Amino acid sequence: TYMQAIGVTLFLNALIPIGNSYLRCFKHVKEPLIIIIISNVINVILNALFIFVFKYGVLGAALATIISRVINFVLIMIVIKKRIIIPKNQEMIKKREVLGMIMKIGIPSALENALYNIGIIIITYFLNQMDPNGLNMTVRSYASQISSFAYAITLALTSTNILFVGWMIGRKEYDKCFKLTNKVTLVGLASAIVVSALAAIYSCTSEAEWLR
Repeated sequence: TYMQAIGVTLFLNALIPIGNSYLRCFKHVKEPLIIIIISNVINVILNALFIFVFKYGVLGAALATIISRVINFVLIMIVIKKRIIIPKNQEMIKKREVLGMIMKIGIPSALENALYNIGIIIITYFLNQMDPNGLNMTVRSYASQISSFAYAITLALTSTNILFVGWMIGRKEYDKCFKLTNKVTLVGLASAIVVSALAAIYSCTSEAEWLR
């Protein structure tokens, strides 16, 4: 039931990041953050309402997610329409050329993500087979959420670096692109190591307390 309901709005999972990236390209970086905060708050409130008040169960969780996604998408479209004005320029690259460049870079990246998700599905299947009680999946879920903090930092740095590199290339400041990318790489690596170390220390401490 949950997957059937969520499947109706899965296309929004693709459109929402595109809208967010579009806003960031025009230096509107705060708006996507504000919109996602609003949609997440709405999602939490609706989950509590549908699950605990109306007793819809899994269907209620699905409905809350669907409504929050739709609101997220609508807000992004409103902000794009109001904030971004594209000037008419005769020297703009033709749409076919732009699409070709996007596909050349985007298809390998999409395949990479698809293979990663397929691997996660296979691992999840084997974990469920080995542990009918779901303990392994619970542990993996917590570990995944903790590791996502390190991923979130590097993802934020990478997204910012992409924007600045694009602007610098437009101004033909190639040396600054190289220096900025190196700095971002080092900061991202350091932050990932720190978060991983903190997670390892926390897990060791928790395990020691549990053994006592």
